[in-house]
Amino acid sequence: MELSFYAENTKATTNDGYTYTCSGNAEFGIDGGYLYLLMPKSGDDFILSPAITDLAEILLYYSPFTSPPYPNYHIQVYISSDGSSWGDPLPAARLTKADIKSVKVLIPKGTHYVRIRHTDNTAIKIQQITYTTSDCNCFQYIPE
Repeated sequence: MELSFYAENTKATTNDGYTYTCSGNAEFGIDGGYLYLLMPKSGDDFILSPAITDLAEILLYYSPFTSPPYPNYHIQVYISSDGSSWGDPLPAARLTKADIKSVKVLIPKGTHYVRIRHTDNTAIKIQQITYTTSDCNCFQYIPE
């Protein structure tokens, strides 16, 4: 994947059409020769757009990783169907430790924009984000 950066490294687009838009103090940067999404302060976040079809799971690799007790990961994950109405973050029960430096986020199946917010004043560096989709033959029920 190739990334192109804009707006003083607070916005990046991929060659497959996705855009990461940072806010607060979040920005893309290099540390130790590696590219990271840097989130130094509480409230920093980024939004991924457009919506990902059939999104089922997100795997985030970042450091420093929270010490036990889990699941205090210093992040909140929001999803939106329209990219502007975010509501509450996903419940903590949907975030689980995947390995030594990663957290798995289970997403209600659907087509979603994603917002990830840092919730602590200890800086974190996101080094990899993996999105998993599920090709389901399902529909979203919205009660009237």
